[in-house]
Amino acid sequence: MPEGLTSTEGLTPTGGLTSVEAARLLAQLGPNRPPEHRGRSLPRRLAAALAEPLVVVLLVAAVLTALTRDWSDLAVIVLVVTVNTSLGLAQELRAEGAVRALARLSTPTARVVRDGREAMVDADTLVPGDLLVITEGDGVAADGRVVEAAALALDESLVTGEAQPVDRGVGETVLAGTVTTHGRARVVVTATGAASQLGRVSGQLAVRERPTPLQRRMTQLSRVLATVVVLLCLVVLALGLWRGQPLELMLLTAISLAVAAVPESLPVVVTMTLTLATRRMARRHAVVRSLSAAETLGSVTLLATDKTGTLTHGRMAVTQLVCAPDVTRADLLGAAVLCNDAQLDQPGGVTHLGDPTEVALLQAARAAGLDVDGVRRAAPRTAEHPFDSAT
Repeated sequence: MPEGLTSTEGLTPTGGLTSVEAARLLAQLGPNRPPEHRGRSLPRRLAAALAEPLVVVLLVAAVLTALTRDWSDLAVIVLVVTVNTSLGLAQELRAEGAVRALARLSTPTARVVRDGREAMVDADTLVPGDLLVITEGDGVAADGRVVEAAALALDESLVTGEAQPVDRGVGETVLAGTVTTHGRARVVVTATGAASQLGRVSGQLAVRERPTPLQRRMTQLSRVLATVVVLLCLVVLALGLWRGQPLELMLLTAISLAVAAVPESLPVVVTMTLTLATRRMARRHAVVRSLSAAETLGSVTLLATDKTGTLTHGRMAVTQLVCAPDVTRADLLGAAVLCNDAQLDQPGGVTHLGDPTEVALLQAARAAGLDVDGVRRAAPRTAEHPFDSAT
């Protein structure tokens, strides 16, 4: 009995859950998602922004300017720090909101048996006890136990690192995050979300942000600038005292020199430049999470991708039928219906389940006047040899 089920009353005769029982388990166990790494709070974001090397230099300059009672320069420095910090925080918050919105739009789906019939549901709503249907090319959305299989093979490289597909049979375990490379199967879900193997691995991972090349160079510049300024101020102070100048006058002179040497406009120029870059990328539908990342992307000179980088609608259609001399169109389409795991739920194929190629074959058969369900009832499946590219 999967975790959370207390009796068999929540199961349909075909082995799947009812919608009511699935909703109860979802409320009890939570969504089928790996643990989310919480972002930094606003105070921590603000502290990180103020800890930027050039901003630290500006803050030191503000303190020195306040000691000299140069209120106009102090106001300018405070304004520069405020604008620089606000722009960075606003861009980061806006980008993270866009990333969360994209994640909601790209929610994966899963094919399950609910209320005695197959349906496509959001993978987030899977619960222990669900009967998951997987075919070649499908990703496994949760850990489970195989209850029916036909030449099933899985790519488990994401979880185990093993590059070669692994065969799985009835009674064996499949893991979330793996991909079906061959065959088909029905799997009873045993663990979801953080309780799955992928969820446990994800919970152990912590993303450590590293400084970008621009941030490293700015840090080096700030250190060199601070060192030079301090040395020059000490030299000026020592020379003044050696020539007999009053200590108060020389302290004010050294502080004024330090304030003058700090490039107050540099952080603003850098921030504005990066902001313009992120805005140009946003107009081209590219989301940059932090301003400093725009400089890293700008350093890319070559981007290599394979055919999986192409975006398609994921739909196919039959445009032509070619029959052998002794084969009729009805025979050809009848064979396509029987060698098929897809389903057309509504008249005309408005709602469909399964591989796009198999859906297209069923739609072509229905358009030619064949009764898809009738053909399947007349010749029920007793065994199968799943598609094999080598064959």
